[in-house]
Amino acid sequence: MNGIPAGQGAFFHDGDRFWIEDTARDGHSAVLDVDVYTPDGDHYREWQNWNSRGYDYDLIEPYNLPEGYTVFVRACVGNAADKSNFWGCGTWAKGYA
Repeated sequence: MNGIPAGQGAFFHDGDRFWIEDTARDGHSAVLDVDVYTPDGDHYREWQNWNSRGYDYDLIEPYNLPEGYTVFVRACVGNAADKSNFWGCGTWAKGYA
């Protein structure tokens, strides 16, 4: 991948939408790694949104979160055949539901 990001993603407060786009023709999927915490700082839930549509396709997934929860997301690359295997993640971005 030569240091070129293989995906980009974000969380949008309006509608609690999670976005992930595949930005590399590398045969791998783009993955949005998601981690959510309650207003008290307790761990709520974590999951990954997988986009295996291929290069230049994006995926938007709505997920209704309780207001005030803290959301962390980062884009990664992975192998969709084994959805527990992802790597090359970017930095965490923080948002609020």
